[in-house]
Amino acid sequence: MEKKEFESRIKAMLPNADMEALPNWFQYADDVQQAGSCTATDYLDEVYVAFNLAQKHYGSDAAQQIFDAGKKFTFNSFEIQAAAEMVQNGAEMGKVFQAALDGACDCADRDYYESRKALEEFRRTGAISEHSGILHIILSTGHGDSQELNLPLKIEDVLRQPIPYFLAYGKADIEFQTPSCELRDVLKRSMPDALENGIRELNLLATALDQMNGQQLLQLENSLVSEKCDYAEVTRRILYVGYEAFYKSGAPNPNAQPLEQYDATSCHRHLEEKINASIQKELECLRLTGGQLFEKVMDCARQNGDLERFDAICDYSLPETYEQSKLCSYEFDLLPAVNFGGSEGIYIDCSLRGKFDETDRTALRIGTIKTLETDLDACKTMGELCGTLLYHESKFVNENLYLFAPTQEVEHLLSRKLTVSNQSLEVDQKQKPVADMQMS
Repeated sequence: MEKKEFESRIKAMLPNADMEALPNWFQYADDVQQAGSCTATDYLDEVYVAFNLAQKHYGSDAAQQIFDAGKKFTFNSFEIQAAAEMVQNGAEMGKVFQAALDGACDCADRDYYESRKALEEFRRTGAISEHSGILHIILSTGHGDSQELNLPLKIEDVLRQPIPYFLAYGKADIEFQTPSCELRDVLKRSMPDALENGIRELNLLATALDQMNGQQLLQLENSLVSEKCDYAEVTRRILYVGYEAFYKSGAPNPNAQPLEQYDATSCHRHLEEKINASIQKELECLRLTGGQLFEKVMDCARQNGDLERFDAICDYSLPETYEQSKLCSYEFDLLPAVNFGGSEGIYIDCSLRGKFDETDRTALRIGTIKTLETDLDACKTMGELCGTLLYHESKFVNENLYLFAPTQEVEHLLSRKLTVSNQSLEVDQKQKPVADMQMS
């Protein structure tokens, strides 16, 4: 896109962005063109798509901060998403700059494939669709209730209620979002009545399919429509086209093994390991430290108007920042203990008691609150604050259990046997004779 269009689109996407950074982004695009990497207009396409995805995954504030940082430091298009993720996780901008210089912001595989597909779509249509994922699932129960899920998965989407309930007790109607209807139907028909490893199996297929370009999808279609294949063979051919017949860049691999000789075992294991590592990374980013939970509880109490009496006498409220391990169990209680200080004021020491991580620890300090007042009214206010914190901690944790899901529970959820319905394919097959009659 031209510079005027880029400016217009950035203003529409990030209305509070600092436009003083814009000349530096334009200058970097010109530098890329002068270096012979690509044209400035193509590079601006890449930057716009990267900011669009950064906003989608990490929020407008993080995306805007990366754009505004252009006044001092312009990121490569393939660094923008990782930089936005660091900002969302609380990293100072100086550390984000250094991470980019050290190569730590280079695009992860999943981001690379998503960016490539989004860029192709943008150049083809002038827009980036909101729909995410090449595999769409409708989970339904016998009561007629349903929920939708897109793959490749974002772990937060799977852990949020009511998706875990529907994965446990519902049936899955699976739709493949491929450009070709023929490929879509072949993939759908290959689905077994049940997937023994549940959503994890489907996610592996979706990950492999989602990285494919048009040429790869066409080769896969030609491979599958010519002969009937069961689910295991379809999986093998997907992995062959995705990881053997073509390079990561999407170019054909002239040294690929013949399909007949290809053993997908090693590729399947390697891809599964990469997906698991990615899920663990997402979980780690999703989870909270004890200090972050303390801040969340205080924010909830403040937004509810419950801290007015305390704010009038507050000296400070500090989360624990030394302990950076993440909470990965919800079998704990908040224990706010109020007492006089050794030399002055009244303190509330907040700690968790119970099981809050995968160690044997049973107590964790998460924050401290202090007032310099020591009279009876101050004692009553601090005592009332303890009850307020108890209420909001319990409410926040129960409403956001997915933030504290134990690793073993997540593994069980992803691997739980999933019953496949494929009702829409049955409907299509029933309708085909009618269509044939109308044509004759």
